[in-house]
Amino acid sequence: MESLPLEILQKIFLLACTDGGSTGNALSLTSKTIRAAARRDRFHTLRLVADLEPLLKFIALYARECALGEQDKPRIRHLHLTFHRVCISPSSRRTIFLGLTPPPGVAISAYPPPQAYLDAGETLVGLVSPDLQSIFINVDGIEKHNHLVGDTALYGFPVLHHTYPCLREATFIGMCNPTHYGLPNKQVTPFPSATQLHLVPKAYESGLHLTLWSTAAPRVTHLRVTGVRTATQHVKQLALALGVYVDFSWCTLPQFPPPPLPPAAFPTVRSLVVRSAPPPEGRSSSTGARIEHARLLDALTQLQRECKRADVDAVFLDPLSGPLDPLTEWISQVTCGVKC
Repeated sequence: MESLPLEILQKIFLLACTDGGSTGNALSLTSKTIRAAARRDRFHTLRLVADLEPLLKFIALYARECALGEQDKPRIRHLHLTFHRVCISPSSRRTIFLGLTPPPGVAISAYPPPQAYLDAGETLVGLVSPDLQSIFINVDGIEKHNHLVGDTALYGFPVLHHTYPCLREATFIGMCNPTHYGLPNKQVTPFPSATQLHLVPKAYESGLHLTLWSTAAPRVTHLRVTGVRTATQHVKQLALALGVYVDFSWCTLPQFPPPPLPPAAFPTVRSLVVRSAPPPEGRSSSTGARIEHARLLDALTQLQRECKRADVDAVFLDPLSGPLDPLTEWISQVTCGVKC
């Protein structure tokens, strides 16, 4: 392999480094020649757990690699960030990472200091934002615990503090409210060139926040929403975003004629892909749950019909059969983006 021209090696490494960093790390340990040849594409895809220690270690490593010179500077094109279960204590306003073991002698309620965590996030985003082509945020298991506040768990992690000029695709799983990532910021349009946005709300998350997303990514043409659960929340927000009418008269007094619709909140969207949550089964299949699911299916049917009238290409996939696998989803997107 070391006898191959550098240009050929780099093309091979570009196709190989699509697994979040494992292959790039292995190549860097092979030999000095291979390490140098793989340097540009070693971090082509990057998968990180957004805890303080991994963030600081990677920032130090990446800074060292970049300090070697602009020629063949490693560029991160696809980023996968995972936030593990986390909540905040109202009394101390300190971050609690339930999935981590704090150092000896450090109380869990004080680990890690929030400002150090946010500073690390700011540094990371500043490093990756110029070259990033896709971003994939997976919020894994943020919940409300007794008197702890779960919905503020990202604490302004600064994903949306910077502009990503090259970014084309953004996916947010488990936390779809952009204010948790640093929006609004009147001086920054985070995703000015993005054309694809994929949102996967958690079971308890009723808002899709599409109006805010239209300011963060004003050129999105392809919108995908997975895990749609409620007609009066999710479907209604989609209808308002697209500027179409869906009849919810079964929960309100009917109006004749239908009231005029406000302007579309997300007027650039021309393609919509929707996948609903699985139907209620077992203990969750109460009469109320079944009625709500039937209303959801009726509202989705109306939405699909109205999308055709509005010249929006709408595709409604079969309901989820189980939990979404974020890592498989991300690798599939990255691999297609490299090879297609």
